[in-house]
Amino acid sequence: MLSKIAGFEFRFQLLSPASIAIFAIFFLLVFGGVTIDQIQVGAGGSVNINSPNALTVNLVIFSVFGAIIPTVFLSSGVLRDFGFKTSELFYSRPVREFDFVLGRFIGGFAITAAVYASVPLAFFIGSMMPWLDPELIGPTVLWWYPYLFAVFGLVNMWVVGTILFTVANLTRSTVMTYSAFVALLVLYFVD
Repeated sequence: MLSKIAGFEFRFQLLSPASIAIFAIFFLLVFGGVTIDQIQVGAGGSVNINSPNALTVNLVIFSVFGAIIPTVFLSSGVLRDFGFKTSELFYSRPVREFDFVLGRFIGGFAITAAVYASVPLAFFIGSMMPWLDPELIGPTVLWWYPYLFAVFGLVNMWVVGTILFTVANLTRSTVMTYSAFVALLVLYFVD
């Protein structure tokens, strides 16, 4: 039952306007940052355009601004069920609450990871563009992308997503969930 709930949540969110829009916005921002000199992400410096340092900087910066992604996808499943009063339907069937909540979390986190994958994908595609100065391009090492995506991107998404999912599940309030998101951003920038 857990896999069915997680699969439903992933399929429900996959082609939603929010997932397409967020994927496109992040892709275009990162692609522009890699391929256009006037758009700069991070401090720049004397590193190659496609260096692991530049990829890490992009992943970390966009994970801060991308904290909206788990807010949208992880908390929406719980808030949607309680907002439309469908949770009573699910709990009237032989579904354990643990499976239901964990399935929503897994499905929501899977779509969060898929949407956030736009960052390394855009970075990789952008670093292959023919109009870039060849002297600024280093060797492309493919294993950097999944490794840095998992270590920096997914870990940040998981921490923020877990906090916001918990807030949404405990309060069942959209206002409280987005307030927690704003509080996390304020804590990040104050620290």
